[in-house]
This record gives sequence, structure tokens and C-alpha cells, in this order.
Amino acid sequence: MNPINPLGIPVPITLPFLDRLLSFLLKYRRLTIVLTSLLGLTLLSGFFLVKRATELNPILLGPEKQSVKALILYELGVYSRAARLYRTDYVSYLSREGLTPPLLLHTLAQDFPAAIQSAEERLTEHPDEIEALLALGQVAYDQGRYPEASRYTDRVLGVYKENVDALLLAALIATRDPSRGDPIPTLNAALRTGTAARNLTSFLNTLEITGYLLSKPAQDRPLALLAHYYRVLRIYDSGMDRRVIHTAERAIQKGDHPADAFLSVGVIHKKAGKPYKALDAFLKSAAADPRQALAYFHASVLYEAVGDTTNQYIFLRNAFRAAPSDPFYIQAINRFFADSFDSHAVRSFMSEGLKADPNSIPAHAALATAKIRASEKQEARVIFQHMITLSAGGPSDLEQQAWAAEWLGRSDFQEAALRRSLALDPKRVTPHMELARLLRKAQRFDEALNEFEIAEQAGGYQNTQTIQEYCQLYSTLGKPAPARVCTLPGREHDSNQVAQQ
Repeated sequence: MNPINPLGIPVPITLPFLDRLLSFLLKYRRLTIVLTSLLGLTLLSGFFLVKRATELNPILLGPEKQSVKALILYELGVYSRAARLYRTDYVSYLSREGLTPPLLLHTLAQDFPAAIQSAEERLTEHPDEIEALLALGQVAYDQGRYPEASRYTDRVLGVYKENVDALLLAALIATRDPSRGDPIPTLNAALRTGTAARNLTSFLNTLEITGYLLSKPAQDRPLALLAHYYRVLRIYDSGMDRRVIHTAERAIQKGDHPADAFLSVGVIHKKAGKPYKALDAFLKSAAADPRQALAYFHASVLYEAVGDTTNQYIFLRNAFRAAPSDPFYIQAINRFFADSFDSHAVRSFMSEGLKADPNSIPAHAALATAKIRASEKQEARVIFQHMITLSAGGPSDLEQQAWAAEWLGRSDFQEAALRRSLALDPKRVTPHMELARLLRKAQRFDEALNEFEIAEQAGGYQNTQTIQEYCQLYSTLGKPAPARVCTLPGREHDSNQVAQQ
């Protein structure tokens, strides 16, 4: 029977065991310290590994088990060697799977003759095919023929100004060949889209160029540029925040592109949910260079988040006036006035934009919209007629030209512009939705239904009524309506009726 202590509670039966354990630990103190240290290190290592697993994009884990070597080199900051191992592993895996397009596989494998032949064959059929031009630019870049590589990126950017793959490749070329200009503005243009470096080629390129910059002597290292490439790597590794900020702060101390370095600091603080630190960095960026439009723009987004429309407007205005010909800021200031229908303000800003670039399609489109709202439809029509004569700078311009053509009753031009937009960027949803609407109106139901299905699968439709209108095309064509698309919550009865009509 267990003895009773003064409080009337039985003594735990494990107490003798604890006594013996304590005696052992006191007797072998050094062993105890070693074991405790090992336990602590194990726990810390486990915590670090779990944390890193949540920060890393799967692309960094590699396609196969042996890619752990590349990952270790990456973690150690040996980026160039890591890039070579990742390239070998991915090419081996993709070749074995047999699902990768030959042009991409040849480019990744750096099989230059095969890549050139494949790209040139595709350009014979489609002289402006973006993927083929980029492949030839990548081959020229890999071979160190930087002027030739630059010519290919210029061709792509000539028809698609915001193509992030071409922007990133152009920045890489300028980093290797300083005669091509400063790569930082090009990197800023790529990074501001939020879609930069989303593919395997960009990943390998960024790892290699980061390793190249780190191989330079410390006193010659372009720190502001390095911070930007760290920001690109952050797309794959959210644990890059400290490295970006540390490198950017060193660049500021060194006087190396301080406005761009402050911008990098602000972007990271903004992503980390530290708006006050972010705003401080953006203000310092703008103070260092009043033409740093992105600093004003990011500050306006912070003010928008807290509902401060006055400061949101002030910083948007400053961003626009720092770069009045840039479609990015033209569209941003136009969106700000979209709800207020302030036609006078839109006209004023678009006049500034057109003074900076008389051929700006976004500025013309915004001005035409303002005139329509002011019931000046004939003047808007004149603008639309001029818009369709201008040279489009990419899919967005083409879609605005298609809208202008619709107002003019030029369905032929409208369809051609939308199809051209898709040729430049097949992943865009808006052209598919607009084509579906145009083709249904023209009673080309088979084609309309095909465009509708592509757009719907890409999440292009949120309006239930619009979806049901397209679902009626299935019965018109005598085709069964897919339940996933045409049977919506709360609309089962209506959908069944549509399918049975």
C-alpha cells in the first residue's frame, strides 16, 4: 500500500524511478549536458526543416531524390552549381516522362542545334511566335552572343511589351553585357506584374545569374541589382526576405541605386504585412528619385488598403506623372476614377498621357470612355476610329482595339484583334470570353461554345445568368449540357429545363 503524504495524497508510484534518474543525471553531468544539447539541436533542426518546407516552392525540391544535392547547394548559397544540378535533374526527368514540348526540352538541355532548328521551323509557319523567338534568344544568351539575344527580346517586346519572360531575359542580357543598359528598370517592369519567373527556364536563369553576381569581388558587387534578383528568387522561396532587405540596405549605404534599393525594402515589408515600414521605405525611395513611379504606386496601394482615398489619389497621381506614357500607371489612374465617373479628371490625366505618347492605346481608350459617359458619343467614335489604326503593344492593347471595333461595328477587325491577342498569350481569359460573345451574336454557335468552354474552365465566368445563356447553346446544337457547368447550386431545376429544351 502506498504511503500517504501530509495532504492525504498517495505518493506516485514512479517517484523511486525519478529518484534513480535524477541521481544518474547528477552523477554523469557531462553526459547529461551532451544529451540535452543534442535534444535541443534536434528540436531546432526539426523546427527549421518544417519552416523551410513551408517556404520553398516545389520546384526547389527537384523532380527526383538525387535533387537533394542541388537543394543543399542552394541552401548553402552556391547558386551556380545548384543551377547546373537542377538543370541536369529536370532535363533527365522531363526526357523520361516524354510530356515536354521538344523546343522547351532542347532549350533546357542546351542542345543548341536542335533548339535552333525547332524554333526556326515554328517561325516559318508563324513569324512572330513568342515561344520560338524567346527560345532563340535564350540560346544566344547561353552561348554568350548577347547582342543577338537582345535582338530577339526586342522583337518580342515590340509586339508584347509586358511579356515577363522577355523582360527577364532582357535583364539577364543587360546584367552580363553592361552595354545593353541598366537591367534594374527592366526587372522592375517584370516584377510589378506579379507573374515574373513562373517557369523552369526563368528559375534556372535566375539561379545562375545570382551565382554569377555573388562570384564578383565584394567591392565590385552590384548590391541593388543582386537584391532585385533575390526578389525574383523569393517567388520560389518566401524565406528570402531577410536576404533581400540586408542586401538592399548595404546597397543604400554604398550609394548603389538607393531609390531601387529602398523600393526592394518596401516591397518585402509590404509582403510581410508591415505597412508602416513599407511606407517609410517607399517614401525614401521617392525622395531619392522623384521619378521612381513604382514607389508612389505601392504607397497608393497601402493607403487604399486603409480606405484613405485622399492619399491614395495623391500617390497615384505622382506615380502617373513620374511615368505618364507607361500603360501600367495610365490604367491605374483610370481605375481610380472608374467608380466616381469623374470625366473631367480622366480627360485631364489622359491629355497628359497622350502628350507623352500620342499613340497610347490605353490613354485613348480611357479618354473615349470619359466622352461616352459625358454623352459625347460622336467624339468617342472619332477616337475609336483612330485607335484601330495604331500599332498594338500587346494583348491588352489588342483587346481595347477590339472594344473600339465593336463600337464602330467592325466585327471583322474585332475578331482578328481578339485572335491576335490569344496568339500572343493563349492563357488570357478575356479574349476567349469576348470571342464567345461575338461568335454567339454572329450565330456561329459551335465556335462560340468552344470559346465559352475554354473561358469557363479558366474561371472566366462568375455570373450565373451568363453561364446559363451559354448553356442554352448545347440544346441549340443538340449536345448534352455538362452537369459540372450547367448545374449550379440553386439552379438545378432551371439547368435541367435548359438541357431538355
